[in-house]
Amino acid sequence: MGDCSSRPTKADMEQHIHDYNAKNDLFFQAVPFDRKIEEMILEENSKKGLQEKLQLYQRKKVEYLTTYSTITAGEPHIPELSIEIQKGLDLHTNNLCFTQGKPYVTVTLEPKGPIYETFESDKFIPYWFQLFQIKQNMNSFSHLLIQVWHRRNVADDLLIGDMAIKISDLEDQHVKEEWVELTSLYSNDLLRPSLRVRIQLMHDKKALLHRLSKRCQYIIDLIRAELTHREKPNGTKH
Repeated sequence: MGDCSSRPTKADMEQHIHDYNAKNDLFFQAVPFDRKIEEMILEENSKKGLQEKLQLYQRKKVEYLTTYSTITAGEPHIPELSIEIQKGLDLHTNNLCFTQGKPYVTVTLEPKGPIYETFESDKFIPYWFQLFQIKQNMNSFSHLLIQVWHRRNVADDLLIGDMAIKISDLEDQHVKEEWVELTSLYSNDLLRPSLRVRIQLMHDKKALLHRLSKRCQYIIDLIRAELTHREKPNGTKH
């Protein structure tokens, strides 16, 4: 048995799924908490909390517009692809013991583009939050290939699974941050090899900053409307 039985508990895995590391946030351009903002506004119980959120988005709007004003319209911009490999789940096989094989991830621009590689991590709780930034024209590339491998000392490295992301799917400049299930020979009813990744392609920074500032204004209006609603006699929260 030994190390083969030394697997993390269910609580360990739940914590791993929800763990977050913000060290690379500054390399991505996105409105904070954008996906959850309506829910966050409704769930905020205090007026002070809403006012703090209002101030946050007012600051972010000013930040975006200030940077926007420094960029000359039509100025050439080298596309910048930011890829963060965050963490993984089920990146192991049932026939490998705990000490055999450590997962690492390769990121390749296809066809025939540069290849990047993460460090090795724990097999059962793989955790990287490693950032790669690629600044170059993307016209000659069709997709991004992400592969998970196991490093082995006595044999060739073992491919656990992979995923492909079309460059055309990144052209909207939105941040894509999600768990993605890998195509894998080792998928079964118990194992679903997956990676959590964050990716953004910025090719027109002026247009992106303009959109982000407008989104901030939309959120500012939502918060102000909620504050006004709560000040009325029939408002539900104070």
